Amino acid sequence: ERGRDRAALDGDRPVRRGPGAERPPMDPEQHEQQRTEMRERGQALRALEMNAPSPVEIDANIWGLLTGEQQQAVEGRMERIKNAAADRMRDRQGAQREGAEGDRPQRRQRDGGAALTDQQRERIRRAMQDMTPEERRAFMERIRQRMGERAPGRERPAPPMEEIEVPPPGR
Repeated sequence: ERGRDRAALDGDRPVRRGPGAERPPMDPEQHEQQRTEMRERGQALRALEMNAPSPVEIDANIWGLLTGEQQQAVEGRMERIKNAAADRMRDRQGAQREGAEGDRPQRRQRDGGAALTDQQRERIRRAMQDMTPEERRAFMERIRQRMGERAPGRERPAPPMEEIEVPPPGR
């Protein structure tokens, strides 16, 4: 409001700020100076990119710092990641084929708990084989917690009556 009042008193257009705001025309010297600064920044960025080590060089340097045992651990972990990605791809492709054929994957359900496809069970089994005993225990604990949260008979309590909004009849 103040800007508009002053502008009205001075006889100028109101000053707008924010997106879509009109800006006063820039003088040509200022415009050229900004363009020069932008070009210089771009050149500096390109120089940094050209002088930066490649990802392959970085990997080689890091790999050289690892001990033999660490290298084996990294290779094992990378292999597990690749296998997991391949499993997900197979699952996705299988689901697409099954969806196209109109079939649904067979699900086994035990004690009213969550149902898993045979593919999901196999993927979990393979993943657990690659885990250390500590990782297996932590994984199983997370599964038990999640299953406990969804267990039959463990429904959420009803909200208090004060929080329920009932629309009037006829709406």
